[in-house]
Amino acid sequence: MFLRVHSWLILAAFPFAAIAQSTDPIWVNGSTQKVCQPNGETDYQTNQPTVSQTQTNYGLAGDDLGASFLHDGKLWLLFGDTNPTATFKGQPNSQTDSPRTPVHNDAIAFTSGTNVNQCLKLDFVRNSIGAYQNPVALNAEGASAVTLGDFEVPLAGIDVAGRMFVMFATDKNSTFSTRSVMAVSDDDGVSYHYLYDFSAPSCSHCDGAKFVNVAIVGWTDGYNYFWGSAGGTGYRNSPVYLARKLATTMAQSGGIQYFTGLAKDGVTPNWSASEADAAQLFQDVNGAPPAPTNCTGELGVDYNQPLQRWVMLYNCLNKNATNPSGVYMRFAPQPWGPWGAPQTIFNGDRDRGHCFFIHRAVTATSPACDQAGNPGREDTEGGSYGPYFLSSFTTGNSANQTSTFYFMLSTWNPYIEVIMKATMQSAGQTAPVIGLVANAEGESGTIAPNTWIEIKGSNLSKPGNGPGSGRTWQSSDFVGNQMPTQLDGVSVTVNGKPAYVYYISPTQVNVLTPPDPLAGPAQVVITNNGASATYTAPAQTTTPSFFVFDIAGDIAATHANGSLIGPTTLYSGQSSPAKPGETIVLSANGFGPTTVPVVSGSTQQSGTLSPPPAITIGGAAATVTYAGLSTYPGEFQFNVVVPTTLPDGNHIITATLNGASTQGNAMLAVQH
Repeated sequence: MFLRVHSWLILAAFPFAAIAQSTDPIWVNGSTQKVCQPNGETDYQTNQPTVSQTQTNYGLAGDDLGASFLHDGKLWLLFGDTNPTATFKGQPNSQTDSPRTPVHNDAIAFTSGTNVNQCLKLDFVRNSIGAYQNPVALNAEGASAVTLGDFEVPLAGIDVAGRMFVMFATDKNSTFSTRSVMAVSDDDGVSYHYLYDFSAPSCSHCDGAKFVNVAIVGWTDGYNYFWGSAGGTGYRNSPVYLARKLATTMAQSGGIQYFTGLAKDGVTPNWSASEADAAQLFQDVNGAPPAPTNCTGELGVDYNQPLQRWVMLYNCLNKNATNPSGVYMRFAPQPWGPWGAPQTIFNGDRDRGHCFFIHRAVTATSPACDQAGNPGREDTEGGSYGPYFLSSFTTGNSANQTSTFYFMLSTWNPYIEVIMKATMQSAGQTAPVIGLVANAEGESGTIAPNTWIEIKGSNLSKPGNGPGSGRTWQSSDFVGNQMPTQLDGVSVTVNGKPAYVYYISPTQVNVLTPPDPLAGPAQVVITNNGASATYTAPAQTTTPSFFVFDIAGDIAATHANGSLIGPTTLYSGQSSPAKPGETIVLSANGFGPTTVPVVSGSTQQSGTLSPPPAITIGGAAATVTYAGLSTYPGEFQFNVVVPTTLPDGNHIITATLNGASTQGNAMLAVQH
């Protein structure tokens, strides 16, 4: 028989494809995940104390960036535009209170932590009252050589022969810094001494400098390599350029060589002593049809030893058919390239950013979906920028030719940064790799019995089942009344019990978990025609979520007559808002056992929830007249009366059962 599942389960896939050159490693779908929030007092997503407790311990409320480098056996991190607490241990601590000054507002931290997955506890260079110290680059007379106010920040650092070299951006115009300088510290970051301008325009505070945002890597040929992007009005719409300088000359000005392109042999790099000759390394595009549009601002570069490739990360606001906006990744065999096509490894909507740890702005059509925003900034959209490698934590897996790397990422609102991780796989590999296992709706990382889940990764099915040709189960896949446990050689087990496979593609598989009880970590194993991959997922009795029609969070719901509920613009001519006082039908997932036990694999499921979940719409309690399994396997149906007190508009809808609640972005359109 053929058992149809509501189309919104397929919509949950959101199969964005990562496209790259054939020789480039491939980002593993779903693998970009938040590890932790190291700074601040409380994690804005989990509401749990951070490991560093920076308000209590250092008088630091918020900051961004976090470029890192190794020095003296420690990992050092450079934070920009740092917000102090008003007081620290009873003493004044604002930016205008001594020993601070209004024109120096950054911070520098260090850690000896070795387990990044348990987060990194940071210590800070401290000032005379014990709070974090603002770095100052001093001239020969001991006075401040440059301003380091808003949008004037420490960019990058490197250890050379035991000395700490740090680059700072300064001379902000209306947009961003316009000049970068090199400074050195010989006392572990307590004081910095200005050495020389690294990249400067022809006039003060003008555009023209090509290395205002910078990433530095020291290499085996004796050179330090500098990848740069413009500042000023070129900030975040710049090409990327390359320069190098002998490590032995870091303390002296001059001697910088700028990459100008390849020689006639197509292999040998050409260099010039003039920054004006520096050539862009690649061209980004935007829109449809794609138009040349450079987009680089902050950037990070590293050499990935397991995959033998240079890797670049940069934030880009461009959107096109291949890449949504977010954090782009490119690969190259040499520092100068050729740099392969970009792959979006983090998009705030696709990769559990917005409504999780990045605030989604509250507007007339977009109600509050999170508690992540800073107080008073509810209407300010968060974003992702400053993807800086934490190079010492990169790992490799020779069995499936993958490498996992870690990086800092700033979020703007909340004004803080998080540690992220992502996995990539060498080109041409066929071994399956799992990047994420999550509830298929809401994308909670916790799974439960008889729940639709998504498995994201690479090589999860044969290439023929691609994002444009992913296949769902068909009537021929059923034997009797039993749901299929494999499609085209793709199967999944949860703690050794077969799951029921609904949708397969190379980058995503959707399955219904077996109804057997789950508690604690669960082993999820996917097998693609004999080759397997394993992922450990947290599990519990319930993992509640609502099915939604789209990435914005419009809930999958119908009127009593079966027509769709939603804004009239959701499905033109087919959807309409709910009315106050109307009884509507909601579709949900992961609400656990019912009064009638589910028979494993059976297409026939029934039973109610006792007690039913508590449901609120726009904060108002809604009456639940029915809560139980629908005629579709794994899908719960809730009949709910819309509160009569609700005004017109989109309202967050939440269901809570046994202390667990649905995702924060599900919303219901209401109109009188």
